[in-house]
Amino acid sequence: MRITRVSPHHKHLPMLCSSFTCSLEPGVTSADVVIVRVETNAGLVGHGKAGAVGGYPNCAAGMLAGSAELISRHLIHKDQRDLNAIGHLMSLIDGHGSIKSAFDITCWDLLGQPLGQPLSVILGGKLREAVPVYRGLPLKKPEEMGKEAAAWRTEGYRMFLMKVGCGDLDEDIACIEAVMADRRASEHYSVDASGRWRPEEAIRRSHQKRPSPYCAKSSTSISCSSNLSGSTRRACPCASAPAGP
Repeated sequence: MRITRVSPHHKHLPMLCSSFTCSLEPGVTSADVVIVRVETNAGLVGHGKAGAVGGYPNCAAGMLAGSAELISRHLIHKDQRDLNAIGHLMSLIDGHGSIKSAFDITCWDLLGQPLGQPLSVILGGKLREAVPVYRGLPLKKPEEMGKEAAAWRTEGYRMFLMKVGCGDLDEDIACIEAVMADRRASEHYSVDASGRWRPEEAIRRSHQKRPSPYCAKSSTSISCSSNLSGSTRRACPCASAPAGP
């Protein structure tokens, strides 16, 4: 089998929460994504996605420009089953990691289709039956964030990532407390300050309330993650929740 055609498509996916705000970015109303469609001479069609959320309006346009070069120089007429070879060919061009991942996803999709097996089987088997989904809470006033958390709780969410970093540490703490006011035993929380908290502020917060029943992510400019309760990130039950809305 050979790749005969690659079609990247630029899309804007609207946010469920209408607008998403964090400390370093204004309200974002859509996710900027590129959907890749790959066709083969065997009649199979695979799809992959690359995207970004945040204040980067030219992100997808840049990925499309990079993908055009990847397509013309490396992918057309290649056997999509040769995943290692395709990965090596794409590595010859620096950067464009997001769009490369979309092509990689597409090749795995095409590999699994004729076998009639899910990718979890092809990759060695699944380790769990289900994966919990977290809900991102955009940066707002404390009372608004508390109400939004309560609303998403009724939808069945039990993992929350709250955005803080408004510039006032006391208000950030008020936001955290508002979100966790009706905390249930089965719920897990992460706090993402997007680098807005300085080290001394994170230390101050850790001294104010011990133990802290949440994981702080990107709390300082020198650490990409830290658990303010003093335990390691591995031990934090919500540490596996990814960043983003």
